[in-house]
Amino acid sequence: MGRIASFAFILVVWPTTLAQAQLVGRKNLLIHFGGGATIISSSGQADVLSTSGLAGGNVAFSFAYAFNRYWSMGVHFQRMGSKHTTTMLDHVRVARYDLEGSIRLVNREHAALEATTAIGLAEIRLRTDGQRLPVVSVDYGASIGARYLRRITNTLGTYAAINWAPFQDGLVWQGEKPVTDESGRQLTLEWSTACIAVGLFVRF
Repeated sequence: MGRIASFAFILVVWPTTLAQAQLVGRKNLLIHFGGGATIISSSGQADVLSTSGLAGGNVAFSFAYAFNRYWSMGVHFQRMGSKHTTTMLDHVRVARYDLEGSIRLVNREHAALEATTAIGLAEIRLRTDGQRLPVVSVDYGASIGARYLRRITNTLGTYAAINWAPFQDGLVWQGEKPVTDESGRQLTLEWSTACIAVGLFVRF
């Protein structure tokens, strides 16, 4: 009888112990803030708008709500820039505003690994030498990535993340005027960003 009671106690307590031994649980709110390195590439009908593998930096901020121990949904903001441009460009800036979903592939007591996907709006600004107004293109797109979380205290931890985002056929503007080719058609721009970021997260 004693063994049966002990076994029943284990069956009741064990799932609770597993739930507590997870970095991210149901109804947790996670806030991330960090920065790192970025590679920016762009391609357009005008040679001045085409770049390849520009190295730069980024800052990132996001918050996510965990619906359960497996997945979260939240908002992600990332701003990127590069001064290592071509001779015709002074600098390039990119800003992304995304709705991001995360699936936890691993969720242990002190660490977690997430696969992320996001969809949202992005803006790229390319300032050419000698021009006051930058060339701007805005487009919708999706990104994929991964994020590793490591707990330091009950509420604070560190993270490392990677993501890649391509954008296609964004119309090109300068100020409020469209940028056109010789035939009068408005130019379009394709670009992509690849980012590595490290930083801190807070868990509530």
